[in-house]
Order: sequence, then structure tokens, then C-alpha cells
Amino acid sequence: MIGKVLCLKLCCLKFRPFRSTRTLAIKTMKKKYNLTYHGCDFLVWRHGQDFYRAAAILREAKNTSVPYYICLSFSIELFIKCLHTTTEYKSASNVKLSVHARSSQHLLSDLFNQLPEEMKSDCEKKYSEMHTRSLVKDMEHISDVFVKYRYQYEDVNENKQRILCVSVLEDVGAFFYKYSTKAGNFSQALE
Repeated sequence: MIGKVLCLKLCCLKFRPFRSTRTLAIKTMKKKYNLTYHGCDFLVWRHGQDFYRAAAILREAKNTSVPYYICLSFSIELFIKCLHTTTEYKSASNVKLSVHARSSQHLLSDLFNQLPEEMKSDCEKKYSEMHTRSLVKDMEHISDVFVKYRYQYEDVNENKQRILCVSVLEDVGAFFYKYSTKAGNFSQALE
């Protein structure tokens, strides 16, 4: 990024008195970076925020049914994923994002269990202070909401009665929204 800006500034000049400065700009632009950042990823968080806001719009419209559950559950998944990422900057045009918390079945409890131990215990502590309940137990209760409600019509012949405590889903969603926002220092993005 710095190399491109430097090169653009130099190219805009009509008069280039120093050849060495121009050569320096070209070398800087071609330079390979080798920066690695571990922690919260803004793009994953922002994607989660979009689904969280969609859920809020559905709630305001008094449509707290399947689309609401899906948006809220998927936002929780993305907030958890954003907490444990690695971003490698190899050059200005070569950036690699690795999300470490993964679950092929979209199970929230599996994703949560893949977070670093200190982060899990911090989440559990803060959640229980807010709600006087266990985050781990609440996560187990809502773990498969995305999967079970997304294709609800597939289980039509099984006559299974689904019991979902929506307030638990909302509490976990609000918690991870706030926790990931603070952990990534993304509060400026909310303004």
C-alpha cells in the first residue's frame, strides 16, 4: 500500500529531478511484505454484523420466525469465527485470511470449542456475569439452530417437535456481537 501511494505521488510529478528517488519507488512497490496478524478479522466481523442487523430488522417488524433464527444464528457463527483468524500480508495484492474456527455442520458449540482456552474462559466468565447462566450450556442448546431451521421442510415426515428458547439465542447473539466488537476494537465501525 505504501509503495503504491509513493509510486503514484512520484508518477504525478511532471519534473523528476532525482532518478534514484524514482528507482526507490519502483523497488518499494515490488517489495514483498511478510506481516502476519493473529486475532479478530474485520471483514468476517462485518459480514456477521450484516446478518445481525438483518435479524434486528426482522425483530422490529415482529417477524421472529425462521428467517430471524437463521440470521441471528449465522451472525453468531461469524462473530465466533472472526475472533480466531490469521491474516498474512505477503504483498500489496497477496493477502491470505485463515479462519481457524471451522465446522462443516455450522454447529456453534463446535466453533466455540475451537477458540483458544483463555478466550473461551473469558467468554464464559463475562457471559455468566451478564446472564447468570452458563455460555457453554446455552451454546449447546442453540448449537444447531442454523442447520435445523434452514431446511425445516426436510424433517416434515419425522414429526419432531422443535423447542427453541429464542431469548437464549438472542442473549448469545448480543453477547458475541458485543464481545467481538470489543475484542477487535471495531466500535469505530459502528459510527
